[in-house]
Amino acid sequence: MRLSSLVMLSMVTACAAPGPSSSGTDVQAVRNAIDSLDQNVQRWFREEKVDSIVTGYYASDAIVMNPNAPAAKGTDAIRAQLAGYYAQSAVRLHFTMASLFVADSLASDQGSYTLEIRAKPDTTKVLMSDHGNYVTTFVKRNGQWRAVYDIATSEVPLPPPPAPAAKATKK
Repeated sequence: MRLSSLVMLSMVTACAAPGPSSSGTDVQAVRNAIDSLDQNVQRWFREEKVDSIVTGYYASDAIVMNPNAPAAKGTDAIRAQLAGYYAQSAVRLHFTMASLFVADSLASDQGSYTLEIRAKPDTTKVLMSDHGNYVTTFVKRNGQWRAVYDIATSEVPLPPPPAPAAKATKK
């Protein structure tokens, strides 16, 4: 409990600090870089640019954990998962950062997302919608920030289980 309070305090402090942190990291510069990545990846999702998402947003060793799907580990698995989504539907993803924690070459943001899966070719027809929370951890390698862990949790309740089948009575 005490550790989680310290982590939360650190996140709030990092979120509020616009200049250099005690480690010398310019928090505002990191926020700007991640905001830019976030805007790009949301556009790439709309435009179905799988390669841009995989190489421009994620690190090669990234792990993506979405609700109701197995974890996609690494570039090939992430690419395959995205290609599977786009093969049958159009994806509309929007997310908003609520807090950011920065320490040297590591940053983690937390926020909320909305997701719509739309029919192809009629993208006006919404097949499924979801909303929830996410945490994305970024790492700076070779001067570039990339997502290394991307985890989403849905707030949409699962449908109720089917009612048990009625037993036939013997006559």
